Amino acid sequence: DADLIPVVLGSDSEVLDLGRCARLFSEGQRRAMAARDGGCVWPGCDVPPAWCEAAHLVAWSVGGTTDLHNGALMCAHHHRRFDTEGWALRREGGIVELIPPRWLDPEQRPRRAGRFTLAA
Repeated sequence: DADLIPVVLGSDSEVLDLGRCARLFSEGQRRAMAARDGGCVWPGCDVPPAWCEAAHLVAWSVGGTTDLHNGALMCAHHHRRFDTEGWALRREGGIVELIPPRWLDPEQRPRRAGRFTLAA
């Protein structure tokens, strides 16, 4: 009856992947997301990390895990849209893409998301 999960540790031995043992993201996970995402990942949104919510990409209610790879920072407005309108998010090679719901884009063309930085 025990919940056994592999443990991924960050600096100071903080647990960063909680699997299904906890529904809410920890402070350590939120700090890691803040460093990775830089704020709301929705294209064009400039809400800073402190004002964002940690969103499950695959909802907890349908078996999603409370792990860094299944989380992203979103402002309350975009988190609500993500959860209710059928959006999806993927990360490939460090690039974040939002996939719109079929009703919005029948071809579901990915849209570049996340914060952009200019090379020096």
